[in-house]
Amino acid sequence: MPKRQFPFDGSSPLQLKTYINAFHFEKANNMDSIYARTRELMNEGSLRLKKAQAVQKSTLPVEETFKCQSCLRSKCGLRVICAFCERSTCEDCCRQCVHCAGLFCSLCSIINYDAKYERCYCLGCSPQ
Repeated sequence: MPKRQFPFDGSSPLQLKTYINAFHFEKANNMDSIYARTRELMNEGSLRLKKAQAVQKSTLPVEETFKCQSCLRSKCGLRVICAFCERSTCEDCCRQCVHCAGLFCSLCSIINYDAKYERCYCLGCSPQ
């Protein structure tokens, strides 16, 4: 069976929307302002991120030679400051409290062997 013939002439008007009211005009102008505001907020956010990264880079620990006050050896590496006594310790002597998650030296922390695994507690959180 052949296709059906096109019922309209070749001179039929295009069926496009030709009526534009104030709503459509305002919507187009509003989108420009939304785009400008979004771009402004993104630029401000990128500037804040750059500033935060610059501050973070300046506060990163620097590898240096120092004397660990727990094991009394001179070490080259990252220095960790005890949250309890504020002494500088090496990474090997540093322990993290299970309860408060603070970093403490071996003198200010207690290792608990009661459970299956050893747990480290600081002097303020030690279970007694």
